Amino acid sequence: LNKTFTLEAPTASDDVTIFRTDVDITVQEVIAVSTGGTPSTTYVLRHSTDRNAAGNLLTTSAATTSTTTGDIATLSDATIPANSWVWYESTAASGTTVTLSIDIRYTED
Repeated sequence: LNKTFTLEAPTASDDVTIFRTDVDITVQEVIAVSTGGTPSTTYVLRHSTDRNAAGNLLTTSAATTSTTTGDIATLSDATIPANSWVWYESTAASGTTVTLSIDIRYTED
């Protein structure tokens, strides 16, 4: 299974909910690709049953700059319990007319 999240004009302070799962899932891969001129976005994905909490790191922090095949993120805590939120946080973003897409591939446990 997979979910794809697309964000137009990412900024260095984005904090955006992607989805909620009502079953246990295990993430297999997170891959990001951008369009635009010289895109670079540094982000992490987090998960928790409490969306207002700091959350667990699904991915480690990394910059994505690919406009072709995508950059595969390093997974940190890929086991997400039922009733959890998954969200995106960025810490840096640059480029012109950037659109960032992140695909999350997972299995239901």
